[in-house]
Amino acid sequence: MGLLINFLITVLFIPAYLQLFGGTQAKLSSTKNYYQKFARGIFTVVIRFKRTTLLLLFFTAGFFLWGSQFLQVNNNTLGYFAKDSEINQRAELIHKHLSGMQTFSIILDSAIEGTFLKVKYLEDVRQLQQFIEQCNVFDKSFSFTDFIMLTNKIMEGTDDLSMPDEDDLIEAYMSFVQFSAVKNYVSGDFSSTRILVRHNLSSSRQLDSELLAIRQFIDQQLKTNLTVHFTGESVLTNRATDSMAIGQIQSLLLMVIVIFLLVSLLFIDIRAGLLAIVPNIFPVIILFGVMGYFNIPLDTGTTMVAVIALGICVDDTIHFLSRNHHFTRGTQDVEKALLKTVEHEATPIITTSAGLALGFYTLTLSSFLPVVYFGALSALVMLLAMFSTFVLTPVLLSYTRLITVWDVLSLNLKSNVLKKSVFFKGLRNFEIKKAILTGNILQFSEGDILVEQGQDGNDMYVILEGLAVISRKEKDGSVYTIGEMGRENCLVK
Repeated sequence: MGLLINFLITVLFIPAYLQLFGGTQAKLSSTKNYYQKFARGIFTVVIRFKRTTLLLLFFTAGFFLWGSQFLQVNNNTLGYFAKDSEINQRAELIHKHLSGMQTFSIILDSAIEGTFLKVKYLEDVRQLQQFIEQCNVFDKSFSFTDFIMLTNKIMEGTDDLSMPDEDDLIEAYMSFVQFSAVKNYVSGDFSSTRILVRHNLSSSRQLDSELLAIRQFIDQQLKTNLTVHFTGESVLTNRATDSMAIGQIQSLLLMVIVIFLLVSLLFIDIRAGLLAIVPNIFPVIILFGVMGYFNIPLDTGTTMVAVIALGICVDDTIHFLSRNHHFTRGTQDVEKALLKTVEHEATPIITTSAGLALGFYTLTLSSFLPVVYFGALSALVMLLAMFSTFVLTPVLLSYTRLITVWDVLSLNLKSNVLKKSVFFKGLRNFEIKKAILTGNILQFSEGDILVEQGQDGNDMYVILEGLAVISRKEKDGSVYTIGEMGRENCLVK
């Protein structure tokens, strides 16, 4: 919605404002400003050493791509705050004197009524709780088994907690107890039970590791025929974080595909789509590599950086491609057109990139760590995108020539030109227009000379309208008309 409103204000309000309050017309200055001089200097070096530049960028991307494998999805809620913050101090106090504030549940289910009124299955629960205690990372666990063992201790008058010897004793104990006392730990038909685990693990990555260890114990040592699954606040939070990270990666891939298709359609060339993607994927690769090397986790804050940054940065690339296309019309000197593009786009791209980078960088003043990471990483990507626009994009564009779909649609040629010209024989109308637009459409007045006798050249003319007269000038000054060429002919210079 914000982008839509910004677009409407730009195309409606800004022109009206400039019309009313813009003042007198400013004279264009031939003097280059600092932005243009800076961009021109970079371009001169880059275009001179194109292959070296591409090679260096390739190895740089490879280095940071290798670092991205160390990137971890980890949502540490308490880690967002300073260690000496009040919330961390209170959490540690509760952990020391009671137990951790974090919880998760282990559900054991048999789908058979009365399962957990039998000693055998309660022993499975007990073994699982003992393993959890031996892990030395969890604070406490509670289950229906604990209730039965406590009841047995009271009824038997023993000093130790122990399990009843017979199943009948468990049923007898439950006949004296209101079910509401244990409803949070066992189902009404005693077919499933729950172990509640309290802990102080704020790191989702560490919790996932411990849950994996519990799962391995269940599968390899407990070897029960019960169905076991994990749930609860901590588990669901972890799953939500993982889902969000996966969702953002999917969004990033989808955005890349959409940008590729739209730019390819706009310029009627797959190479244009690649040209729009490569310079913008480069900063994202650097971003993930930096996060991997510096152990910055992919969490609720940092997971959005790549998608947001790509959406903003691709705007500069499209501006650059469009401007370059404008300057390549009518010239065969690709590097000269690129230099003009760099000079024209230097001021807007550098100022907007620097402004966005500084705007995001102000977020690093926050005391909330996810906001700090988000601001710093976003600012980094903005600057990298600016670098990519003036280094990688010109190098890639120097190897190709682009045409927009608007050029093709607006080029109006008469049907007999398309059908009768020998040069265009076998081509479709769309292909003919593309071929014409790779050159330059010129208009000549009657009497103008296209090709002169004895002149060297490397141009070719296709006559779209009118006639060209071929004549020969003799040594005595006389001129003889040899013939005429029309729309179906082509002329080589």
